[in-house]
Formats: sequence, C-alpha cells, structure tokens
Amino acid sequence: MMAVRLLNARKFVAYCKERDIDVSAERLVRLERLGVFRPVFRFQADDTLTVKLEVPGDQTTTWFENRWALDSYAPSANYDIPLPNDESSAAYYSIFQIDHLCLVLNAFNMNVQLDRFLEYSNEPLDWEKIGERWLAYGDMALKSKRNHTFRPAIALLCQYISDRYYPQTQTNKRTITISGPGGFSEDEWMLVNGLDWDWYQYTRNFDPKEVEARFALTPEVLRHAYETLGSAASRCDPIDSWANLVEFVSLYQKKKLKGKALRAQSMREAANMLRLLYKSLYGEDLRPTHQIHGQVINHFPELDQRNDVRRHLEFVVNQYDLNPQPKLVLFVEGESEVVLIEAVFRDLFGTHPGASGIEIVNLQGVNNATGSKKEDRFKAIFRLVDYLHHHQTLTYLILDNENQASKLKAAASETRSLHGQSRMAVPPDHIQLWEVSLEFDNFSDDEIASALTAITDGRCFFNANEVHTAREDKMPGSALTALFRSKTNYGLNKPTLATELAKILTDRSSERRTSDRPIVKLLKIVRTLALRNPFPTRQKSWLVNQASSFLGGVKKT
Repeated sequence: MMAVRLLNARKFVAYCKERDIDVSAERLVRLERLGVFRPVFRFQADDTLTVKLEVPGDQTTTWFENRWALDSYAPSANYDIPLPNDESSAAYYSIFQIDHLCLVLNAFNMNVQLDRFLEYSNEPLDWEKIGERWLAYGDMALKSKRNHTFRPAIALLCQYISDRYYPQTQTNKRTITISGPGGFSEDEWMLVNGLDWDWYQYTRNFDPKEVEARFALTPEVLRHAYETLGSAASRCDPIDSWANLVEFVSLYQKKKLKGKALRAQSMREAANMLRLLYKSLYGEDLRPTHQIHGQVINHFPELDQRNDVRRHLEFVVNQYDLNPQPKLVLFVEGESEVVLIEAVFRDLFGTHPGASGIEIVNLQGVNNATGSKKEDRFKAIFRLVDYLHHHQTLTYLILDNENQASKLKAAASETRSLHGQSRMAVPPDHIQLWEVSLEFDNFSDDEIASALTAITDGRCFFNANEVHTAREDKMPGSALTALFRSKTNYGLNKPTLATELAKILTDRSSERRTSDRPIVKLLKIVRTLALRNPFPTRQKSWLVNQASSFLGGVKKT
C-alpha cells in the first residue's frame, strides 16, 4: 500500500470520473448492498475508537479484531452496510478495481433510445410488460455478477503486488518513477507514512513464490488474468493502435490523457504488473497488451532488437514518420551557400529545407572537408559521412573546385565503409564540385556585377567586363574579392553578396529561367533524394537499405 494507496469513496469516484466511468458514492453503496461490487475494506467506528490506523504499523490486526476495520471484499463477507452519508463508516477502494467496476456497470446500465417509442406514439405501450422485461434482465445480471470472483481476484492480486511492480509500470521504457503519491498521506481514518519506505530494499526482499502460493497461481491462471486485463485495456482504448508509441511517452504526458484513453492506460499498467510477475515466476515475457490477440507474422521491430531501448524507439517512431533525424545532410562550403540554398527552398520550393528532412551543415571552408595533413586527408569527412549513412541519413557535398576538392571526389570511390557492409563510405556522385565556384557557375557576369553594386548601396559601380576578368583569373574567387576591395577599400562579405544573388535568382522577371540554373537543378535532386529516403521500421529493412547505392553502394573488388 506504499506505492499505490487505497482511496476512500470520494477519491475513488473522482478517479473513476477522470477515466470516463460514470459512478457516484451513492451508487457504489447500492452496488455493495447488491453484492456485485465491494470495497477492499470498510472502517467502522464505535465509542472506543480514538486513533487513526497507522500504516505501516502493528495495529492492523487489532483493528480487524475490534471490527473497526471490516474485510468487505470476500463474497461471503457479512456486515452491515451503512447509508452513503453515514460518517461513522467509510469504504476504501483500490484503483485496480476499475476493470471490474466497468464490467458491473455495463451489466446494469441501459441504453434507451427514446425515438423508438416516439415512432409508435399513437399506439398504446405496455409499460408494465416493458418494465418486467427490464427487471428480468437486471435480475439475470445480478445473479451473474454476484457469483463473479475472477475479476475481483485480479484487482486484489494487483493491489497486493503493487509495491513491487507498480513503479516499473510508471515508465517511458527508459526510466521509472518510484516516488508514488508523495510518501505521506492522511485522511479521517488512516495515516500512511511512506517516508522511510525503501523500494529497492522491498524489491530485494520480495518473493514472487509467496505471491504464487497465496493466490494459488499457475502459469495458466496468471496468463489468463494478464490477457483478461490487457484485452480489456485494449478494447476501451481509443488510441490502442498507437500503444507501441505511447509506451515511450513521458509519464507526465501520459497522465494528461483523458477519459477512456486514461482508463486504458491505468488498466494497461495493472496488466503490465501481472506481466512482470509472470516473468519473475516463469521466466517468460508475455506479449504486450496490444498484441495479446491475433497472429503476429512480422514483428516491428524484431524481438531481438527490443533489448536496445533506444533502437526499439527509433524503429517505432519511424513507423509513425515522427523521427526528426535528418533524412539528408547537405554539406556546403560556407555561409554563402547556406544563404542561397535557403532562399531557393523558401522562394522557389515554398518550404524550409527541414520540411524535406534536409539539414544544411556549413563546413566553413573547403579545407575542413579535404583536411590539411597528408596522412589524414579526407578521412574526417569520409568517416562522418560513413557514420551518417550507417544511421540512414543520406549525404551530399557541394564544394568549390579548389585546393584538394577534386582529389576528395576521386578518393571517395576508393574508401570503404567501417561499419561492416561491403560498400563505399561515400557515393562519388553525391559530391558536387562547381567548375569554378558557386557564384560563377550560377550567375552571369552582369548579374554578379549588379549584385556587387547593390551591396555598396550604389556608391560603387561594377561592370560585367571587370567581373569577367576576375572569372578568367587562375584564382577567380580571390580576384573577385580583390576587385571589390580595390573599389570600396573594404573586404567583400560573401554572405551579403549571396543575399543579393538570391534576389536575382528568385526574381520571376529575370531573363534567365530559374530552373536552368545549376544550383536549382541540383537542389531538386537533393530534395528528391531526401524525400525518397525511407527510414527503416525493422532491422531487416535497415540491412537492405545499407546495401543500396544511395548509401554508398557495394564496393567493387
């Protein structure tokens, strides 16, 4: 009773209403009188009672001997049931009784369709006969539910093992919550002090065999109890088809569920306690609640992959297309490329690169891709790309054709993956080298001159002949920078230039068709690659994907 406290009638009714179970304290007493749904026990005061029951403590036996506490749960229990507003008595319920309560309420609730009677409003109705038929049905339900002992026994078993297993159900499959309802609780009748309770110590001393003997459990009985409770949870859960995803959601967010979804979550937690007990006793892991019934042909993911919870979660979120991992990483040389590419996506494709699953990584210079030491040349970028491919993120490199960039592309066809597949680390056709540079390959001399003039706010004028001279230089990028400095006496800010060039590129009135520009053609290819990259939902799919040409392809020997 440390992890899961028993609730008085008022709190139990509130607990039920949060889970879309329509019941009142008056109806609970009525059901108790009929003998179809009983509290776990009742407190009953007399003139000699002056203290509260303290738990844990050695007073419990005395309370039952003096009949201050009554065992009201057994079908054979014989005691006086007071009126609902009688303050000399109080009933206490377990949260694990909601499954049994729903079963009882469903048997005694009637769904009356008044339109059926209105359709024949001109004809006399034999209300006495209708009432007798309803009462006959209620009498049948009463006889059936009075003799029902299995569901009440499941609830009692769940309450009995809750101190051991309930914290393990308060989980997102990575961590568990042990704190329970706050350690200390008190009401008019009972004081529960769990401040010194140690769940770890309790777990070490817990003997599942004692539970097995006390409840006369067998593998068949316990399995049936688990399947009964788990099936009931699935049937009432409006989001049962998402159960494999919900189990990874934080406990805080799961507690925000409403109505039947919250009810199903509570019942599933109870069922999972039985599943844990079954594994402790018999060493077998039963199917999860959402797979109790039906034949599972292919597990998503495979059962052996579920030992790694992170990997299991990755496969599950891939089923729902919720994985935020980039589908493609686009490596670019500098901030100019970032500015221009984002402008193409925003103004031409009408979206952000992230909407296509693309992450842009600024290498901040071609040397950061090619490396500077002879013995380490290309190794760093290739290993990073190989790692991303291993996690099924495609890669694409866009670089200016300078320094060692051409050698990098040549080396790509010779570099093997380190991750066990007989494939290349980098597909050579996923490395784009401009013939000259981003600016000169995608814009005319007139357009570059116009952009240079614009970034000086018209204070300096550049013409196409000057830009063409820079284009023909052995180092066109440096020549263009020198041209700008010679006229302005300050350095050329490449991202600012890219911003002006982006305006030209996305200008619909431009004489040059936007779709003819190499950068636009290339980004269409990149976007298509990203959109066609399917994240795997099983290990088998992942292995197939790893051998594809998109992730390097098989290395020819």
